[in-house]
Amino acid sequence: MKILPLVLVLSCLLPFASQAQTASKPAATTDEASPSQYKILPQPDAPLRIVSAETKWATPEDAQPGRIRRTVSITFVVENIDKRTVRAYTTSRDAGPPGTLKDCLSTSFLPGKVLRPGQKHGIGSWRSPWPAELEQAVRIDYVELSDGTVWGADNCHFGDRLDGERNGARAQREVLLKILQEQGPEAVLTFISDNYEKEPDRLALTREPRMGSAEMRVELPKRSIEPPPGHSNTWEAGFAIGARVIVDRVISGNREWGFTEVEVALKRPFDASEAK
Repeated sequence: MKILPLVLVLSCLLPFASQAQTASKPAATTDEASPSQYKILPQPDAPLRIVSAETKWATPEDAQPGRIRRTVSITFVVENIDKRTVRAYTTSRDAGPPGTLKDCLSTSFLPGKVLRPGQKHGIGSWRSPWPAELEQAVRIDYVELSDGTVWGADNCHFGDRLDGERNGARAQREVLLKILQEQGPEAVLTFISDNYEKEPDRLALTREPRMGSAEMRVELPKRSIEPPPGHSNTWEAGFAIGARVIVDRVISGNREWGFTEVEVALKRPFDASEAK
């Protein structure tokens, strides 16, 4: 497998992070005392229900009367109303007039943190304010259940990215496990140091499609391993992120517990899809 320099990954991750996707650059406003609210679209057949969509000024400075208000903090809370557990989901919210941009918030769960029936989960981001007369809505865009069933339009292409993440994690794990089995944990740490922690270990800018727009610039890590051909840019971005998650787990485990944690980190499930 071809080895390339890798660069620091987006934090995001799990939860891809939850992994949230980037919002529009804040713009100044001097509108209402409280930010405008989101309308929760009814989706009676969805396995998740959005139970609240809270907006508030992100900082005390934003909230002061008469001051320029720049940033709105957003928190959506969802509830699992299905009989199965949820492994991953995405919300999609309006970012402009109807029919234009949409912003997405996504997360996937570790095996011990899946969303069980009746449980709730919050996910948040920020955006610039919008006028009250411009109705903005939020809806569930994608859900992956414990049996592998998926629900939703997936206009955010999260299923594609998540599949890339899982494949990247598996491929990276195979490389490092082979070194571990043949040469031991110190060789794994040396390999990581040589390929991931030295220059050029910087974020590389890559283009990835965004809902409703031609392109947007997002920061993605360079890959340590090449993805297989025939996939979308979104899938390849996920592949790079998944590979870096495995590397970061080894680095963190060794930093806290020492070289004995290398094997533990490599054999830990990437997310709930690998739970036995």
